Formats: sequence, C-alpha cells, structure tokens
Amino acid sequence: LLRRGDGAGAVVQLEKALPLVAQTAGEGSQAAAELALALADAQTAARAYEPARGNYARALAILTALYGERHPSLAAVYNNLGVHYAARLDYA
Repeated sequence: LLRRGDGAGAVVQLEKALPLVAQTAGEGSQAAAELALALADAQTAARAYEPARGNYARALAILTALYGERHPSLAAVYNNLGVHYAARLDYA
C-alpha cells in the first residue's frame, strides 16, 4: 500500500499486525523492530509525524538491544529517521 501512495491504508494494516508480531515473535524481536520501522515509514508518508517518531525510536531501541550501537541494521533506521525529519522540514 505504501508503494502505491496509500500511507494511511498502510498504517491501518501495519497497526493490525503489531499485536500479532508481539505475540508470536516477541516485543523485542527483529520482526518487531522491522514492523516498527515499516509503520514509522507509513506514518511519515501519511504525515502522522509524532507517532512515526515514536516508532522510529522503538525500532532503534529494539535493534540496539539486540545487536549493539554499531550494528549495520541501525543504518536503515537512521536513514529513514533523516527522511522523516526532512519531511517535517525539521533540519535542527
């Protein structure tokens, strides 16, 4: 949905997936981090900036706990967080 420009629709579907992933893979799993990142990207596309920021933080926290601060998996989150701030016109 996000690739078709339907950020709001993607948000709805990803929010439905959150409890399923938490229940099956665990709150602190790689799958939960990937879902949080996807949800944050969809929220950014839908201009829901505050919830997106929280989900980027969630993805960072999970991946940092799993792999440490210098793991390459964090690069995608930092990159997408930069896109998020650019979309908000927040360059500080």
